[in-house]
Amino acid sequence: MAIIGIGCKFPGNVNSPEEFWDFIVKGGDGVTEVPADRWNVDAKFSPDFRTAGKISVRKGGFIKDIDKFDAPFFGISPMEATRMDPQQRMALELSYAAIEDAGLLSALKREDDQYLFYLESNTNSSIDSSLLYNPTTEQFSLFQIAQGEGREYSLGPTDLRTLLMNHIAVGTPKGLSRKEFFKNLTGNYIIVDNETGEVSGTSPTSIGYQGLTQKPNFPTEITSDADNGISYDIENYFSFSSPDMYLKIQSSYPVFYDLLRQSGLANTYEIMFLSDNENYTVFIPSDSALIVSQVDTLDQGALQDLLKFHFIQGNLILTDGIQPSGYYETARVDEKSTTFTTIFSTMFIDPGYDLITIGDAQGGTYTGVEESAKSNIMTGRDIGEGNEVFRNLIINGVIHEIDRVLMFTEVDTE
Repeated sequence: MAIIGIGCKFPGNVNSPEEFWDFIVKGGDGVTEVPADRWNVDAKFSPDFRTAGKISVRKGGFIKDIDKFDAPFFGISPMEATRMDPQQRMALELSYAAIEDAGLLSALKREDDQYLFYLESNTNSSIDSSLLYNPTTEQFSLFQIAQGEGREYSLGPTDLRTLLMNHIAVGTPKGLSRKEFFKNLTGNYIIVDNETGEVSGTSPTSIGYQGLTQKPNFPTEITSDADNGISYDIENYFSFSSPDMYLKIQSSYPVFYDLLRQSGLANTYEIMFLSDNENYTVFIPSDSALIVSQVDTLDQGALQDLLKFHFIQGNLILTDGIQPSGYYETARVDEKSTTFTTIFSTMFIDPGYDLITIGDAQGGTYTGVEESAKSNIMTGRDIGEGNEVFRNLIINGVIHEIDRVLMFTEVDTE
C-alpha cells in the first residue's frame, strides 16, 4: 500500500508522521489527566457514573493546543476563526499538512499561477456518505446510496489523490464570459457559470457518490488572500465525465458520422486520423447544413479534405475567450506539403467572450459559435486502469455545432 501524504495530530503532543512513529517506537502513552485549560476535572468528576451531570473518569486522550490556529495563514479573520468549530480548523491544518507531505504543494506553488480549491466539509461528506474515515481501521471509504440501499467502496491512495486533484483548478475567474472553463490537476475541467454562480465538473453535480438526485453547487468563498489562489466550500463533490470523441460523434451527429464513414476516415470503432495524445476542437455542421451543401456528392479525396478541415488539432478552443485569435492548424493536409514535409492547412479563428468567430476569405465573418447547449461539448478518455472508484478522466476534445460547412476556398486560410 502506498501512502501519498499524511497530516496528523494525536494525543501525546504528536503533530507529524515522524513524531507519531517515534511515539510508537518509544511506547508512548497519550492518555493524561484532563488538562486544566479544558475543564475543571475536580468539579466535573464523580466516581459514581450514575451521578447526573458528572463524569466518572479523570483521564483521556487530548490534543495539545487545540485552541491555537494560524488564521491569517489560511486567509481567515481572527473573529471568524473564533466562531469556527475546532474540527474545522484542524481539518484545514491537516489537509495542508497532507498536501505538503504528499509532495503536491509544489504543484500549487508554480510561479505566476493561481488556483481554485473546492472542499466539501466533513459534515456534508458524512451526511451524503461521499467521504468517510474509520479511525479503527484507518481507512477512507464512501457509500453509494441508491433506492434506499448502500454499497461501500474502499478508497485507496490513488482514489484519494484523484478526488483531491479533481477539485483543484488552474486559473482565476474573470467574469467576462457567461461560462469559464478551468483545467483541473487531473486533466478534466471545472466549469464556472458566471450568470448563475453555479460551479460544476463536466457532469451535473449530484448528492453523494454517483447519486440519482442532482443538486447544483453554489460555492461559498473560504479565503481569497492566500498567496496562490482562492478556496471554496461546496455542498457536494463535483462529478466528471469524458465521453469518447468517436462515440459522441456517432451518437449525436449522425450525418457527420456517416460522412466520415463514407470517406474512409472512420470505421466501426475509431476515427482513424485522430490521436489519443492530441487535443482537438471540432466544428461540426448541423445535419441540415450538411444535407443542403450536398457534400456527400464529393469524391473520396475531396470529402476527406473537407471533413479534416473541420478538426483543429493541438488546441481546445472554448467560448470563454482565453485562447488568442489567430491561424489555427487543422487536420487537413495542405497543398503546400511535399514528399518530405507535411504542412497542415490553417484557418483564422477569433475566440471571443461567448462567441467564437471564424473568418472568411475577404476578412469578414464566415460563421460563429455562440455559447449554448450546442457548444463546448467536451470529450476525452479514461487513463486509469478501470478499477478506480474515481475514474481518472482527461479531456482532449471539444465539439461545437455550427450552421455552415467550412469550405476551404471560402474561409480565411492564411
